Amino acid sequence: MGKKNKKNKPMSMLERWAYDEEHYMDNLFGGGLAQGPWVSYYDNGLKKEEGNYKDGREIGKWTFYNEDGSIKEIKEF
Repeated sequence: MGKKNKKNKPMSMLERWAYDEEHYMDNLFGGGLAQGPWVSYYDNGLKKEEGNYKDGREIGKWTFYNEDGSIKEIKEF
């Protein structure tokens, strides 16, 4: 099952975003290398960027979005 919050209930989307962002940064700066899919969000809940990491580096197609949800840029790494 999914992650649980402090009250042992399933996390809301906002709790999950905060959890993912907090633990992603721990992974980056805690000695581990980022691996796998990554999505970050604007404060309004819309996607900011999405792509994949391998050994701490961006790989493949990354999509960057404007705050209104429209695509800003697509970049290949």
